[in-house]
Amino acid sequence: LSQSAQICDEFSNRFARPLFTLIKNVSINNFRRLRRKMVVQDTNNFIERSFYRLGRR
Repeated sequence: LSQSAQICDEFSNRFARPLFTLIKNVSINNFRRLRRKMVVQDTNNFIERSFYRLGRR
C-alpha cells in the first residue's frame, strides 16, 4: 500500500501538478485575451454608434 501511495505521490509530483499549473496559466491567458478582445469590440461598437449618431444629426 505504501509503495502504491508513493507511486501516486511521485506521479502527482511529476505530472499532475505541472499539468494543473499549465492548464491554470493557459486559462488565465485565454481569459485575459478574451477580455481584451471584448473590450476592443465594445470600444469599436461605441465609436461606431457615436459616429452614427453624429452623422444623423
